[in-house]
Order: sequence, then structure tokens, then C-alpha cells
Amino acid sequence: MKKLSFEFWPTWLLYLPVVLAGPYWWFRYKSFSVAALANPGFYLGGIKNDNKFSILEPIPSRFKPKTMGVAKNAKLTDVLADMELHQISFPCIIKPQYGERGKGVEKLDSLIDLNAYLQQSILPLMIQEYIDWPEEFGVMWYQIPGKSYGISSLVRKSFLSIVGDGKSSF
Repeated sequence: MKKLSFEFWPTWLLYLPVVLAGPYWWFRYKSFSVAALANPGFYLGGIKNDNKFSILEPIPSRFKPKTMGVAKNAKLTDVLADMELHQISFPCIIKPQYGERGKGVEKLDSLIDLNAYLQQSILPLMIQEYIDWPEEFGVMWYQIPGKSYGISSLVRKSFLSIVGDGKSSF
């Protein structure tokens, strides 16, 4: 049963239809960037390695967490100084500046956590203030060029929880 649920499928299998259909769309529209038409604000339409700073840039600061960049191979003392400048304290969120699907996203609770993350990372990073609100929502919106725009869906996000006795499978 587990193998039938797409969330357990390997990433390459999920993207296989896109890879197979790509050449058709590239030929038809005479453009390799045709995928970007679905999400013109994201590099390559958001298919891979989105720059998270450019995604956040058009959002007014009152609607997003305090955010700062961290150069690859940055020194701990420099990062701490920038955190103070941007008024970001622990706990905070750290993640690669480029990426997708939550890879490399971590909540840091202390200076020790930050130092350990910086020691193993070789990528440009970003640090954001941690916002501990009781609910989180994802908003999917659309705009038809030169016409209307709207919200097509609103999703309440929640963490998975399990209730059971620790012994039974049902």
C-alpha cells in the first residue's frame, strides 16, 4: 500500500512526465523556458533550484519573516553580527538560498546548532526569524495576463500526528 502513495515515490519518477513532455513543448513554442510560463516569477518556472530571495523580494516586509543572507563559507562571528543587525535571534530557521522541497531547512535553537550547520554547509544560505504561530496556510493564486487574478486554493498546513497504543497496527 505504501508504494502506491505518490509521496513515497522517488523524485526522478515524479519529474519523469515533465522530462518526457519537455521536448514537445520546447519544439512547439520554440523556447526552452516554456515551463516558466506557469510561474514567471520563478527561475525556470520553479522547477528546480529556486532563489528564495527573489521569491520573497516582491512580498512587502510586513508579510514575511525577517530574512538575511549568509555567504558560503561565512565565519560564525560575521553571521552572529549580521543576525544582530537584522534583529534575528534563536530560535531561527536556516536553509540553502537555492533549493526546493524543504531540503536543508532546519530550525536552530542555539549557537551550537548554528555553528554545526555552518561547518557542514558549502552553499549560500539564508536565515529567517522563527515564527511560532499556531497555524500555517499555503495560498495558491493565479493571474491571467492583462485580466483578472484570484486565489484558486487555500490549504491549512499541519504536522502529522499519530494516536495509538504503540503495539497495534490498526
